[in-house]
Amino acid sequence: MSMDYAAVLERLKEERIKHGLSQAELGSLLRITQRHYSKGEHAVKRFTFYEVKSLAETELDLYYIYTGIRMSGKYNSLFERCSYRELICYLNMTASLFTCMYEEDRLQLAHELYRQLNCVKFITGAEDGQNGTVFTIIRRLEKMTQCTIAEQLGMDVKKYRELERGSILPDSELIWKLYALYRVPPALVLKDMKGVVSQIEFFLERSQSGRKDIIYRYFHLLEDYYTSKE
Repeated sequence: MSMDYAAVLERLKEERIKHGLSQAELGSLLRITQRHYSKGEHAVKRFTFYEVKSLAETELDLYYIYTGIRMSGKYNSLFERCSYRELICYLNMTASLFTCMYEEDRLQLAHELYRQLNCVKFITGAEDGQNGTVFTIIRRLEKMTQCTIAEQLGMDVKKYRELERGSILPDSELIWKLYALYRVPPALVLKDMKGVVSQIEFFLERSQSGRKDIIYRYFHLLEDYYTSKE
C-alpha cells in the first residue's frame, strides 16, 4: 500500500468520525459488515468499485477523501436540478473555457492543474461511451502502450486489458492511482454527481474573477437551454 493511499484511508476515517458514524453504521450504508468495512479502512483489503460508489451516495465528502481538498459547496445550488449528463456538460465547458482563456499565458497555470484540465476535457468529451472505458481513454491521452500503463498501475497486463474491456471494475486503491498518476477525478470513474460539482467548483475557484464571470455567463446560457427543453 502506498503512503498516499494510506492518507486516503485516514481521511475516510476522519469523515466517518466527523459525521458521527461507527464502522458498523457506515458499513451498513455500504451494504457490508462491520468486519468487512474495518478491513477496508485499515487497508487489509480494498473496497470494491460498488462499495466506493455507495460511499459517494452517503453524506461523507468523497471528493475530499480522495483529493485532500475540501470544497465549500458554494455553487451547489446552481446545479441541484441537473442530471448527471448535464453536469458533465458543465464540467466539460468549465475545463474547456478555462484552458482556452489561459492559452496565451499558460505559464500562469500550475502544471498539475493544466494536466487535470486536459484530462477532464478528454474524458468528458468521450462520455458518449463510444471511446472505451476511462482506462482506454487515459492510455490514448498519455500515448502509452497497455504494458506501460499496466506497469505504472502496478498490475499485470492481462488484468489491465480486462479493465479496458470493462469486464472488471477498479477497486478503491486503483481509483486513487488513476487520480494520483493521471489526475483522473474519481467522480468521473464513479459517475458521482456530488463529486462532479466539487470538481467544477475546484476549477472555478482557481480562475481569476473576471474570467470566472465569463464561465458564469456560459452557465446561464446552458441553463436557459435546458429550461427551454422542459
